Amino acid sequence: MSLLTRRTTPNYTISLIGTLVLLLITPEQGRCQSQLRLAPFLGYYLNQHTSTIPILSEPDSPHFPSFRGSGISLGLQAEYYLNRVWSIAADVAYNDMSGSSEYREVNPTEDFFEVEYVSDGPPGTPIDTTADIVVLHSANAAYSSVSLGVSGKWRFITDSSLRVGLQLGFTLHTSTSTNYTQDVLLENWLARFANSFNLPTENNGKRLFFYDADIPDHSPIRFGLRPGIFAEIGSDTSRTLFSPGIYYEYGVTTVQKSSDWRIHRLGVQLALLFRL
Repeated sequence: MSLLTRRTTPNYTISLIGTLVLLLITPEQGRCQSQLRLAPFLGYYLNQHTSTIPILSEPDSPHFPSFRGSGISLGLQAEYYLNRVWSIAADVAYNDMSGSSEYREVNPTEDFFEVEYVSDGPPGTPIDTTADIVVLHSANAAYSSVSLGVSGKWRFITDSSLRVGLQLGFTLHTSTSTNYTQDVLLENWLARFANSFNLPTENNGKRLFFYDADIPDHSPIRFGLRPGIFAEIGSDTSRTLFSPGIYYEYGVTTVQKSSDWRIHRLGVQLALLFRL
């Protein structure tokens, strides 16, 4: 009797493993015939640029601790369903990941912000030189990319008309356009910048431009990690499914090769999945 038990136990183990594998890779009853869906999607994201942005080489020029902004992602996704629980997806998208920052400074001491006073009255009118000098520092980082992404999806709710799950993906961004603008605006009406450094100006000398060009030393490729939670609304056999989701993308690599400038994003995304 013991000999029979030893001989048959491995067969039961092999059968159990085989059943689990089939459950994982085989579509369940009631699923649509096609396991492949295409999905155009549109997302709206809040962008955060972290770390001090060391754009300019001058030691006295203002640095900004972080940028914030918003932008869209527009793309197309292909998703292959292993079963009702698991699927894998790949996507290509255009992304706007721009950000900006500003702050005011009273009575700056750097040579950049030396001012000269002007009068708005007839010649000989006294000029008030006792008022505080107030300047508005502002910077804008325009950054757009084309990204390729791959991800896996796991559904923990699998009702016939609603599925909810978690997604983890990786994105590879190739920058398509970058620009950085940094300027300072003098808010005093009766003064203008002396501009001893001969920087570009506008508004009758009240605005100085420190920089307006491509982001220097920027990395052509960025890598991101992208977790999220999503839902699929519609019957398993429907030709189309509506899929909203919330996603966060962590910038693993930097924007600049020479700094710790990274871009992170949090946003909502809507997709319409079409059965092929």
